[in-house]
Amino acid sequence: MKSKKRKREMYIKKFTAVVISLALVGTLNIVYGSQITAKGSENALKKYYKSVEIEAGDTLWDLAQKHKGDADIRDYINEIKQLNQLDSDTIHYENYLTVSYYGE
Repeated sequence: MKSKKRKREMYIKKFTAVVISLALVGTLNIVYGSQITAKGSENALKKYYKSVEIEAGDTLWDLAQKHKGDADIRDYINEIKQLNQLDSDTIHYENYLTVSYYGE
């Protein structure tokens, strides 16, 4: 009985995190726009956002390494912290974070 209740609670937490992340991404896209020019490039790249699940052992540094593209890692970590309203570098397994990336 507790197992079903625990699974449902986890599902609700994950679902809520995804919905909040998507709402935040939508708001940021509306407020700040989504098109930037890449450094040293004539091509315009669009800035996109996605929600990623934190896996066991992940750190902000790990996530930044995976998603930063050409950005400075420290700047990118600060962006992740700002996007997700984090006051510290501490992140928690099975939570979700919004990250940005660039593409055409």
